[in-house]
Amino acid sequence: MFFRFGGGPALALLLAGCATNITGIEDGASALDALRVENKGLVLIHTSLHDQGCPRVLAKVAHPDAGGRYIEGEEIALKRILNRPDVPIEVQLPAGEYGIVRLECENRLDHRIFFAHPAERGNILTGEGAIYEQPIAKFNVRAGEFVDVGSLQLWTNAGKFKAQAVPIADSVVQTMAAAKPAIYTHLVRRLMTTPDQAQQSGPVASPRAAR
Repeated sequence: MFFRFGGGPALALLLAGCATNITGIEDGASALDALRVENKGLVLIHTSLHDQGCPRVLAKVAHPDAGGRYIEGEEIALKRILNRPDVPIEVQLPAGEYGIVRLECENRLDHRIFFAHPAERGNILTGEGAIYEQPIAKFNVRAGEFVDVGSLQLWTNAGKFKAQAVPIADSVVQTMAAAKPAIYTHLVRRLMTTPDQAQQSGPVASPRAAR
């Protein structure tokens, strides 16, 4: 399935101050327990935009309603200016299901936005979010869980793009695990899915602390 992409400097200025500032979690045996108490989980995520000269990568996410459609919600930062290009980010999120409906590369020289088409547009006056039949990609995180949802790869073609989720390289994850062995022993891999990919059957335990 293909989606449109576009961009503009005015939108970049509008959104520059809107992204949630997400910080990494400190290592420790009780770190995930603390998140569980707050009904939060930890997500390890990467996109191909991380490696394409994007100082910041922003994502607009949506949440499924009772009918399975996705209602536009908050914005999260998937890459910040100080993050290294090829390194995934650890994002703390409330437990639940997420659909990525827009990805944005913030770059003054090459500003790009990738978005799914809404079935119903939102209303800026009432604050109602847009409704989507399908997001670009979807994933879920449980309370107290540390889940590797993989890397979302984007390919452009004649003004449209295609998305597919692939695993983050084990060597990259092992390097990160060396710095935080206590929480990385609890890491599970459950790739996000896109409309072109079959749903995963369930989480696959993959504790990968560096050896």
